[in-house]
Amino acid sequence: TANTRHATIQAAINAATAGDNIEICAGTYTENLSVSKRLNLDGAGSGSSSASNTIITAAAAATSPLVYSLGGSDASNRQVLKDVRVTGATGGTGNNNSGILISGGSMGYFTFDNITATGNTGSGLVSNVAPATATLTDVIITGSSFSSNGANGIRTASHSVDGFSVTNSSITGNTALGLAFNSSDNT
Repeated sequence: TANTRHATIQAAINAATAGDNIEICAGTYTENLSVSKRLNLDGAGSGSSSASNTIITAAAAATSPLVYSLGGSDASNRQVLKDVRVTGATGGTGNNNSGILISGGSMGYFTFDNITATGNTGSGLVSNVAPATATLTDVIITGSSFSSNGANGIRTASHSVDGFSVTNSSITGNTALGLAFNSSDNT
């Protein structure tokens, strides 16, 4: 609902209708978010100061701070995350310990703009769509930073990828690889 305030980001996600814009004020939010509808999540910035940026840190160990189980519907109706810092996933180096987790069947049409994923014991961003015959389609990452994560900066699991673009972004200082494509078929 337009101009409605919620106590948590997850409460705003739950109340939203597919296609809604959710503006997230500056501050630190200790939550494990689950997104299962197409939304535009727009924070205040991806820096380290909570006074002027939006920081989402994991509330529970072994759970990503942000899990997407649904992508956008097409190139004009994307799943968008903008101006957010995601950190604090702990408990190991697996997919569930990553800052942002894309998990489910075939999906796509994601835009990540000015995102910082740092300080997670897993990867900064990981896609783990299943089964192995599934496809992740049309992912755009721009102006983002994936650094100091315990596994990879960005990782795709054993599935096909059709359209994956990273521009004007930094992937540095991660324990394993910067960009790990473990996909079965890439275009």
